[in-house]
Amino acid sequence: MIDFCCDIGNYAFRPWPANDTASTLEELDRAGISQAVVGSIDAITYVSPHPANELLMDDIKATDAEGRLIPYTVLSPVYPGVEQDMRESREIGFRGLKLYPNYHGYQVDDPPALRLLEMAAGWGWPSVVSIRIEDERHHHPLMKVRSVPLNSVIWAARQLPEATIIVSGANSVETPQLLELSDELPNLYVELSYVKGPVAAVAKLVERFGSKRMLLGTHLPFVYPGCGIAKIAEADITQQAKQDILEDNARRILEL
Repeated sequence: MIDFCCDIGNYAFRPWPANDTASTLEELDRAGISQAVVGSIDAITYVSPHPANELLMDDIKATDAEGRLIPYTVLSPVYPGVEQDMRESREIGFRGLKLYPNYHGYQVDDPPALRLLEMAAGWGWPSVVSIRIEDERHHHPLMKVRSVPLNSVIWAARQLPEATIIVSGANSVETPQLLELSDELPNLYVELSYVKGPVAAVAKLVERFGSKRMLLGTHLPFVYPGCGIAKIAEADITQQAKQDILEDNARRILEL
């Protein structure tokens, strides 16, 4: 299995038991996950995200986890020097881009974000766009962060057909809206960590849209990883559909 929604680090608003590479690997082992796309949690709330990326990469290399953890750099397109940070990320071993527009104060369809997505696509990097990282009702009372508008992500995917874009954190209402565009936007994928209902949600999505655009996402450490796996493994869908979502689609995107 390959997890497309896993983060490592210290969250500003609450502690997690798994907050470094070693403890994250232990959780992945318990869940039976062979590889995970990872980004820095610290970078979400850093004003300048890149130092957090460097810390994450140091941690990955120190634990010899480069084969299992696939690092995506978290950057803000509107922060000065971001293109240099992007190049440095590539030099030190990052393999994709992860964006948090709502936490860093921009829209995905703004010119700076489009330039960064285009830069990533030029290197063959996939890009993850986070819609939300936790239920808005759980936010700190002085930091209520709205979810990213879907239309901005869709517009960016239309403008940059060469960019592979994975939407992270889309809920049970938003995910079908994105998958409805599968034929029009072959570059758009959705990880399923935030599809938390209704009953048989994954089976209904597969029945309507097929299984080729959905990815396993556990949202570790925010959520126990077994939840993300169980809703796919226990869904009333074919074994091939399960294999697509749990691993094969990710392998295709990551060229593994």
